[in-house]
Amino acid sequence: MATALAGPVVSGSGYEFGMTTTRPSTPARARLTRRGRILLLAALVAITFAVFSLGRVSGNADNTGASTTTSYVKVVVAPGDTLWSIARAAHPGQDPRNYVQRIVDLNSLSSSDVRVGQVLSLPK
Repeated sequence: MATALAGPVVSGSGYEFGMTTTRPSTPARARLTRRGRILLLAALVAITFAVFSLGRVSGNADNTGASTTTSYVKVVVAPGDTLWSIARAAHPGQDPRNYVQRIVDLNSLSSSDVRVGQVLSLPK
């Protein structure tokens, strides 16, 4: 009885006619060109910049919330009062120039003139 061969027929020194050989396939390696490396570096720099920018924005958001919690005192201008006298009464023993400027800025005053009965907000 004859036996059938399931694989290719190999003779002593070579392959039989019609057979092809293939090399075992090796996985293809990704190679970056110079342009690809530059683009990859630019993308990493952009991502890093975006992360730090978002960190700064969220950090500033926390600070702005703290500055809005400043409390104010309402004062009614009496006869003879000036911003200078109000500032000296609010912060005795200190130079009133900076405090006068803060009062002007806070109340959006166009000048340092005040009227009797005018309500001013003073920062604490």
